Amino acid sequence: MYGHLMPVDILEVFGMWPIIPSDIFKSLLLLCILFQGPLFEIFVVEGGARRLVLDFEGVVKDVGDTLGSDVGLRNYVAVSIRSPHPHKP
Repeated sequence: MYGHLMPVDILEVFGMWPIIPSDIFKSLLLLCILFQGPLFEIFVVEGGARRLVLDFEGVVKDVGDTLGSDVGLRNYVAVSIRSPHPHKP
């Protein structure tokens, strides 16, 4: 009976329905835990917090250099701030 599924049935197949708040909470908790590792490494192990306080201009320059490189840009999503239907004069 392929091709004759209701939208709710399709969402069930993909595991998106029913919405279970505990699953949402567990996913967000996992996301928080996974982000703590790199932040701990940068700010504690490599002394980034001390560098941020003592050499703020250098840190800002490094961020600018990272965003200006191809490797830094690949991690960001470009978003258009223009309206999809611009007003004609």
